[in-house]
Amino acid sequence: MDIFSRIAVPYNNFDKYFDKIYNSADIGYLKDDNGLELFSNISREFKLDPGEILIVDDNKTILEKAEKLGYKTYLYNIETCKDFDKWFNDNDEKESICRTYGRTD
Repeated sequence: MDIFSRIAVPYNNFDKYFDKIYNSADIGYLKDDNGLELFSNISREFKLDPGEILIVDDNKTILEKAEKLGYKTYLYNIETCKDFDKWFNDNDEKESICRTYGRTD
């Protein structure tokens, strides 16, 4: 378990937003492994379309690639972290988004 799982998840209360939290460091994937294969595997596991999955990450390049594949995304960094709760709760599409966090290192 890396620092993200040990510290960031509990500190940011991500468990209150998401049913399942994925961390590539814990499952042995890199962000760009085989064209974002991690996210495709999550889609298959839950039998969901990419547009039903929210990927939250601090890497804008990864999020841009994920958006091109149809995933919902949120850039989570020092500037946006304070806005996440409001964004998540105000998001009209929240009900159609799988509450799955795709964190990749």
